[in-house]
Formats: sequence, C-alpha cells, structure tokens
Amino acid sequence: IKSCCSEKNYSNLIMKINNKEPIKICTKINLISLGEIVYDRPNYHSKNYIYPVGYQCEREYNSINNPNELVMYKCSVLDGGEFPIFRVESPDSAKVFEGNSPSFPWREVRIAVEKSRKNYKESDVVGISGPLYFGFPYDIITYMIERLPNAKRCINYEFKTIIQKAASNHLKEDKEDDEEEEEEEEEEEIEEDEEKGMKSHHSSKAQQLNKDESNNEDIDLKQPL
Repeated sequence: IKSCCSEKNYSNLIMKINNKEPIKICTKINLISLGEIVYDRPNYHSKNYIYPVGYQCEREYNSINNPNELVMYKCSVLDGGEFPIFRVESPDSAKVFEGNSPSFPWREVRIAVEKSRKNYKESDVVGISGPLYFGFPYDIITYMIERLPNAKRCINYEFKTIIQKAASNHLKEDKEDDEEEEEEEEEEEIEEDEEKGMKSHHSSKAQQLNKDESNNEDIDLKQPL
C-alpha cells in the first residue's frame, strides 16, 4: 500500500471530474471520467484492478492513417452484461476496437498502425499492456477509483493506496514514469490474472490473439512503465 495523494488534492481532482474537466495524468493520458463501480459482477474487477462502467480516458498513440503522427485515442469501459466491454476509438480513422479485456482492443490498434507502415510483418507486432494504456496502474487513477462508492465491496480486489497528509505532485511522478513506458513495456513479461476466464465476442482468430496476450500483461502497480 502506498500514499500518492493528499485529501486536498483529491478533492480538487474530484471537483474537476464532476465539472467534466479532463485531468492530465501524465504526458500521454488525460482522465475524462471515473465511471461507477459494478461490485456484484466478479468480472468487473480483479485482484489488481477495478473496471468502473463509464470510465473514460484519452491516450496518445500513433495514428492509424499516418503512423508518424501522434493522436489521442478515446478509451472507455462499457457495461457488457456478464463481462465488461473495453473500447478504444481512433480519432482519425473512425475505427472502433472492442474486447472483453483491456489488452484486446489495444493490440488491434497496434496491428492496424503497423499494417499502415511500409514493409509490415506480422512478427513486428509485439505484446501490449492494455491496463497501462487504459491508465489503470497510475497511482492517482488507482487512488481515485478506490474511493468511488462500492469500491470496498469488490471482494477480490486488493487495495493499494492510502491518504497522504502532505500535498504531493502526482503529475511530476507520473511524467517521470511515463518517459520510460514505451521502452520498458516491450521488455517486461506481462501476465494479467484478470484476463483469465474472460470471454471474447470476436472470431476464433481474435480469441487466440487475446489468449496469447494474457501471458504478456503483468503490471507493476506501484510504478507504471
């Protein structure tokens, strides 16, 4: 358990969220909405993460139309019944990617980006950390989600933050973490326990992609890559 935010900072951030003001979490992620916790359906949380329905953020990544440019993708968590739906929307290609794990749509985005490059090879597409790209491991996001109503009713989840008495600059810490994110994520062996047992609404080929990725999705919650 770690401390990452003072009560005063937390109140200010919640006020911004309620006023629909984006919160800059790091150089690549803006938090748009925290959403609402679904505690009575076990697939909406795991030991490591809680997936609130209505959660939204923006994430900077290479454009599908022009891979040399960076654009902001919209990430959302939707109510899919027994399983949550993780959606990633491309701003310049009007494409929408969905799956029952946070990694599945982001892998599809990466494949689409790589296909638009010259000399594309399927072997060039490496694993991607969906939770990281959705922003879940960032301390300030973890802190705020853990204080949503019904968070304590997520029986499988292990809490990771405490209230800090002194003010802290979360942007500075997360910016430093973010600078090494792209370089380190391909070197880490990821393993997401929340991926286990999740169904896919996609073809058998897509299901295999999702299964392969589950072995490459382990996140250091205390310090995002």
